[in-house]
Amino acid sequence: MAMDDLIAAQLFSLLAAVVFAISNITMNYGLRTATPWTSTLVLALFTLGVFGPIAWATTSFGEIRVAGLWIFLLGGVASPGLARTLLTMSVRGIGLSRSVTITNAAPLFSVFIAVAALGERPTALVYLGTLLVVGGVSMLSYKPGAAARGEAGRKSAWPYFLMSVLSCVLLGVAFSLRKAGVSILPSLSLGLSATAVGALIVLGLWCPFLPPEERLRVSRRDFRRLISSALFTSPAQLSMLAAVQRGPVATVAPLISTTPLFTLALSWVLFREAERINLRLAAAVALVCAGAALVTMART
Repeated sequence: MAMDDLIAAQLFSLLAAVVFAISNITMNYGLRTATPWTSTLVLALFTLGVFGPIAWATTSFGEIRVAGLWIFLLGGVASPGLARTLLTMSVRGIGLSRSVTITNAAPLFSVFIAVAALGERPTALVYLGTLLVVGGVSMLSYKPGAAARGEAGRKSAWPYFLMSVLSCVLLGVAFSLRKAGVSILPSLSLGLSATAVGALIVLGLWCPFLPPEERLRVSRRDFRRLISSALFTSPAQLSMLAAVQRGPVATVAPLISTTPLFTLALSWVLFREAERINLRLAAAVALVCAGAALVTMART
């Protein structure tokens, strides 16, 4: 792999992390009245509405590879489709903090799956950096007082933990699918459009099993915020695909997973919303920064 491609992949990964962070902050306000199902629907429709016409205008039929379309569609089914669905179900049982802490291990699964399925051979620095990023991000996310005492308090919590783990695995699978997809279908706009279709399929199948209050619901004000979130998520996804196209999953996944660190920083800069500085927070930031530095230094 050319050094220029690796550097470009690293830069696109960090750009995606920053833009995903902005999207997360915006979406957090939109979810005050909107359901998670609604937010995913808005994102998928927005992505398809933006990148579908671009793909139609810039892609000739001779360039389309059906296998690539299927791979991207399956990637959308995996994430955000099934991964986000399972995460939402897990949050109901064991709380947001525990669920997100588990899914933060997704970079590890991404690396392992890339090694097994794509034949990538990351160096020891990548493995160590990924572990540090996962550990630091988990420390940033976990808040003991935020655990829910809902359904998990009335019955076994293990199914909800299993849902989080499965969501984590699916996030890793989605990375490898998109890496395989860009090698067959170079049009990123077409790939994103197929990913959105995969997410819409899952949403359509999941909707009948949801209680009515968890389906389509959002206030007009928060709908605008969800659109704003999608406006940032779409270029973040494009940047992520550009990173995967140029570099190995083992490099891209850990760097994009630094998103919570940028979310914390931007929340403070934009809204002065941040936790009080303490030893846990300082250690978490140090781990994420050290891990990202190791992954960036590695030559996979």
